[in-house]
Formats: sequence, C-alpha cells, structure tokens
Amino acid sequence: MSVVNFIPLTASDLTQADEAAVLAAIATSAWQDESLLQRWEEMWQHCWQRPAVVFASADQLMAALATALGWQAGDWLAADGLLEPPWRQACEALWLRLGWLDIDPTTGISPVVLPEVYDRKPRAWLRCHSFGQIAPLPPPSLCHATIEICSAIPTPIDGCGQADFQIIGCDGNQAITAGAACVLLGHDDALMQQIRCLRPAIANTLSCAMGLSRLRQWPLLARRRAELAQRYLESLRPYGLFELPLPTTEQPRVWLRFVLSWHDAADRLALQQFLSRAGISTDLPLWYRVPQHSHLPGMQQFLQRALALPLFASLAEQQQKRIINRIHRWINRRIRV
Repeated sequence: MSVVNFIPLTASDLTQADEAAVLAAIATSAWQDESLLQRWEEMWQHCWQRPAVVFASADQLMAALATALGWQAGDWLAADGLLEPPWRQACEALWLRLGWLDIDPTTGISPVVLPEVYDRKPRAWLRCHSFGQIAPLPPPSLCHATIEICSAIPTPIDGCGQADFQIIGCDGNQAITAGAACVLLGHDDALMQQIRCLRPAIANTLSCAMGLSRLRQWPLLARRRAELAQRYLESLRPYGLFELPLPTTEQPRVWLRFVLSWHDAADRLALQQFLSRAGISTDLPLWYRVPQHSHLPGMQQFLQRALALPLFASLAEQQQKRIINRIHRWINRRIRV
C-alpha cells in the first residue's frame, strides 16, 4: 500500500485562504489583536443573531459562565455521555459534579431522561449535538439552565440554538479549528455583557485569524460534506448488517461524521480490518475516551457498534467510490457465508 492510496478517516481541509490569514497574522507580530477578535465575534453574532463572546480556552469560558450563573463547588450538571474532554475537564477544575447520562446505542444521542439516582434538579444540562445530529432539549422542569454544545454545528440549523446558551469549541477536532479558542452565545444581552467582563484574557491573534477564515468558508465546506454523505446514503446497501444514519430529509443535521451502526460487533471489526488492508482508515467516531460505567449500557453498545467512514471536504470522488466498492465487496463475501 502506497502513501498516495491511503485514505484517512478525517482531514483538516485547510485552504489557501487559511494559510493567507495565518501568515498575515504572523506578519503583524502582535500576540493579541482586539480588532480582529471583534470581527470574529461579530461574525458569530451575525450567524446566530445573538451576542457572542470568544474565550481563549474552555476553562476560561466555563469559569466565567459558572460565576455569572452562581454555580458553586459541589453543584451537579447533567452531562450527555459523549461530552468532550475540554468541557468535562473545565467542569472538574471548578469542582462541579457531572451526572453522566446514557446514550442511544445507534445514534449516540442521550435521551431526555434523568436517571432516578439524581434526586435534585441539575444546575444545567450540557446537551451535545454529537456528530452534527440534533439532540432535543430537556424541558425547563428538568434543569435550571440548558446549554447546547454546538461544536459540530457551528452555524444554526432547524432544531439547534433554542437553549439558554450555545458553546462552540474550536480545537483541532472540530468543524471550526482555531487553536484552543471557543465561543459562548446567549440570548440575554445583559448577562452576556456580564460574562464578557469576566473574561480574564482574549484569544491570541493566530486563533482569531484562523477561526475567522474557517467560519467564512464553513458553508462551502459543509455543503461538500453533505454531498459526500448523500452519496454514501444512496450507494451503500446494508443487507441487514448495519444501520445507516438518517438522511437530512428526515432530520436536519450537519455531516461532521458518517457513522454506521452495526448489529454484530464481530462484523464491524471484520469490515474495519478488511478496509484497513486496503489503506482505508475507519474507527469509532470519537477522538477521546468516554465514561464506561455499569449504568451506561447504551454507551457500551455504541462503542461496539459504531464505525465512522472517511468524510471530509477534500475527499475525492474516486476515493469515495473505492471505499464504497470495498465495503460492498466485503458484504458480498459476508452474505455468502
């Protein structure tokens, strides 16, 4: 197998515009640029039609939010099972307790149900739109505040943006990549201004330049991802071996990942090995470890069933055809057994 024929699971999809933006930022020799930060925040505000505050890190964002909302050490938050490490670690650094919620073994979305073990209303519910899928919000009776983690959906779509706050991470694993920077959006102008005043430092120039460039290009990159996902949906034939994700005609979504849910973990592993021998990378749709407790059976099933296929804007049509043909070749062998 040559390096040329290798197909990765993900790619950064960096463009010449990104390179130009970063080089221009480097040329200024300024570690921080408030005017550039303001332009990036204004673009977020324009996209979401609400105030936006960019933070240098997840720790700073959660600390400011906790102070503004009056959270105390020992308070607990309901957390979807696939909550990513930056938010998990930021909460733990504030001594906030996370009550982990199980997930649907097929979609990875946590149901809107609090386990009976939690006898108090959580201060907030951290709701994850995992892989670009819409996660329904809990009713106000279940928590004091709702927070959507929208890193996989950086611009609004139907069903997203109704919570009290939206958080968008911009680390290297997200739709918008901008160093360790992250964004908080909210509906309450006065509260958001209070949170802005709690920000200890602003994001650096390179993060702002990269983030602004990526956000400008996101609609084009998202459309390309949607085209590739549609080709998978139209071409793949499960033959009862796995479930395809729901198409956007049934549920609005962003295609950050394309995940097959296998009925048999042995089949999932066998296909993964078969594709690997052909230089096609597949894996769990996660870049991090998740909690695996006895009260999370859905999580355990998800980790056994889920297999993400290559999906990124620079994936060539011929590469995708090779992936699809290779999957069908394995299926044809499997159904003859």
